[in-house]
Amino acid sequence: LPDFEGYRMKHSLSILICFLVLSAAVSAQIKYDTLSSTRVGPGMMYYQVRVPAVPWTLEMLVVDLKHPQVLLETVKAKDKVQGYERTSSMAARKSYAGHEVVGAVNGDFYGTNGIPVNIQAINGEVVRSVTYNTRSIFGLTPAYKPLIAPIALKGRVFAKNGTTNELTAINNDRYENYLILYNKYFGSSTNTNQFGTELLCRAISGWGVNDTVTLVVENKVSGTGNMGIPADKVVVSGHGTSSSFLNTNCAVGDTIRVLPSLTPAGLPRVKELIGGYPRIVKNGQNYGVAGFLEEGGTGTFHTDRHPRTAVGFSQDSSKLYLVTVDGRQAHSLGMSLSELADFMVAAGVWHAVNLDGGGSTTMVLHNKVMNKPSDNQERTVSNALLAITTAPRTGILKHIQMAPDKGRLYKGDTLSFSFTGWDDNYFPVTVNPTQAVYSLSKNIGTITASGLFTAGAVRDTGYVIVDYQGFRDSARIIVKGIEAVQIAPRQIIADTLRFVRFTVKAFDLDGVQRVLPTWEYAWSVSDPSKASVDSLGNFRGKQAGEVKVIVRHNSIADTAKVKIEIGQGYALVEGFESLSGWSISGENIDTVYTKISLSDSAHSQCTRSLQVDYRFTYSSSTTANLIISKSTTMFGVPDSVFMD
Repeated sequence: LPDFEGYRMKHSLSILICFLVLSAAVSAQIKYDTLSSTRVGPGMMYYQVRVPAVPWTLEMLVVDLKHPQVLLETVKAKDKVQGYERTSSMAARKSYAGHEVVGAVNGDFYGTNGIPVNIQAINGEVVRSVTYNTRSIFGLTPAYKPLIAPIALKGRVFAKNGTTNELTAINNDRYENYLILYNKYFGSSTNTNQFGTELLCRAISGWGVNDTVTLVVENKVSGTGNMGIPADKVVVSGHGTSSSFLNTNCAVGDTIRVLPSLTPAGLPRVKELIGGYPRIVKNGQNYGVAGFLEEGGTGTFHTDRHPRTAVGFSQDSSKLYLVTVDGRQAHSLGMSLSELADFMVAAGVWHAVNLDGGGSTTMVLHNKVMNKPSDNQERTVSNALLAITTAPRTGILKHIQMAPDKGRLYKGDTLSFSFTGWDDNYFPVTVNPTQAVYSLSKNIGTITASGLFTAGAVRDTGYVIVDYQGFRDSARIIVKGIEAVQIAPRQIIADTLRFVRFTVKAFDLDGVQRVLPTWEYAWSVSDPSKASVDSLGNFRGKQAGEVKVIVRHNSIADTAKVKIEIGQGYALVEGFESLSGWSISGENIDTVYTKISLSDSAHSQCTRSLQVDYRFTYSSSTTANLIISKSTTMFGVPDSVFMD
């Protein structure tokens, strides 16, 4: 403001005048571009998805839970409650003939020593239990029906004579009066003191969570502690009142029963459990924010963009979705919980829960890390979720698959193609890339012998084709052109004295901004008698009136509106004759004592002035301010604004 005069009254008052220039922004609908879709095992498809406009890069493994050769399991780092391990290492450890891990993602959040925050179970055996929980857990029944619920675990031990005692926890430290079940995941021994009783037991029925397991007592020791835990046996350990229960009611050779039960009530028998937080999809709807608040979330974890991992399933429970999104990198910024939920809903997910993310986010496929972890290397984590096949490897080439199998490129962009070989059950088979022959279905660009494609200058669609030893595959290519141009500013007031510089942005089919040379744009005005515009977008008014500025790129155009107003002298903007439109805002204001009114005790051009009575509620450590505002319209392009 070139000229400003303040009027000092009883209290000093700062008045802020704001001139707002509004411009429209591009609001493109999110387009998920599937770069590759690859069959990686019986009943398993892998997808890589990209959203260039943000940008985002996602990996997704879709598993057919009804396929007879599919297994789903969780795994614990080092096979111990305490332990860290890379997801790829856990997947490799659990792969063997007839039990090949096809894909894996990292699992639950974890604390000190790699202990998972939530409950975990593997093939019916509990690795870690929690007695109270508000966070969502992913689980699978023995029939591979998935579920998501805020699950906790409680239990009971039943002696041969029918007496019973509460089972406090599984694989936790034993405190006063606790009754704990220890298994191979805790360690080589119970690490208990001598003040208790311990039973070494062998299971004679299958393990299952939320179902009774029958045990035979093979040994009983009191007053010693730290009993060894063989890999195929468990230890029931009691202290205080629980020690008395074991001493009084259990003997070597007895058959006892253990019931690890889940809450809330009504849950089925399950074989796999792994923790997450929070639920992000519920009944096919985005539940990211609601789930976060429902499960006790605070702060900005749900709205910040991070690398993330999630697991979900379809409405009919037949398909499982393992999803990762990279973050904190140039190729992918990461997602909020709602953004990840939107993607999963679009993919067909009916229920989903967020898993640990950040630097932990990892997607493994056939022993290869497919995503790009934000630490620039794979992080050790607490546990993982595995997609397994029982199908055998044959090692005989039966299929080839191009990667990527789709491409959307702007003129001059390049994309490098490769291909992989697969046997009957889609296990990788080694191929020789130098023996491949690449070709194009039509003139959409150029392709080199090594598979490097360069997009041509003309908008078109075609295919890149690869031939290898009699096998053939192709990738669909879309060569993109400019689909929209955006002029700025879109609406202004001008005069005949000053130039106004208009700018333009160009966007391709995916909403990605493209920089074009100035000679590819054509500028014009709707009425040359009122205004002119040159080849660089410089506008000047000639006479009062309204005119449109048009910018074109080939057949694509956009328009701005200009009102040319010519004024001289002074024009009254606000005379303070009415309170209409005025409002008060600010910080640390006592709203009871703060108000505005009109006064005739002091005035200049008109008969009244604006009076403000106020009280601040500030202290020496805080700042108080008062803002009085009104939106109004000025004529023409003012040289100066004066306030009295």
